[in-house]
Amino acid sequence: MREARKRNGFTPTPIYIVAAKLNKTPKTALAGCQNAQPKCKLVRGFSLVEMMIAFAIIVIIFAAIVPQFRAIRNSWTCNEAKAETLQNGRVLAEHIARSLAAAKQIVAVSPDSSTNGFITFKDNNDVQKRYM
Repeated sequence: MREARKRNGFTPTPIYIVAAKLNKTPKTALAGCQNAQPKCKLVRGFSLVEMMIAFAIIVIIFAAIVPQFRAIRNSWTCNEAKAETLQNGRVLAEHIARSLAAAKQIVAVSPDSSTNGFITFKDNNDVQKRYM
């Protein structure tokens, strides 16, 4: 195999020789050498106190934000209930208007002074109905 490489004009050179010629020591070139003195950077992590302070700040922020989300959700629920009640009132008013328009005869109506109003009518099948 060496002869085939020499015939093609290519002879592989170990990386530590190339690095010595260039006066550069790549990180992987001298990793296994005993003479190499690696230049280690001091990697500083977070201390426990720093982590506790960061956690405390996050808790304070969440304590300020969560009530706002709760208020928004309650407001949304209240507005949704109002809209549903309004829609139910519209449907009921339309149903009463259609029933009264198709009524054959209005039998009785509550007086104006009554707080519990009603209307009684007969439909096309002579069935008496009363809305209160």
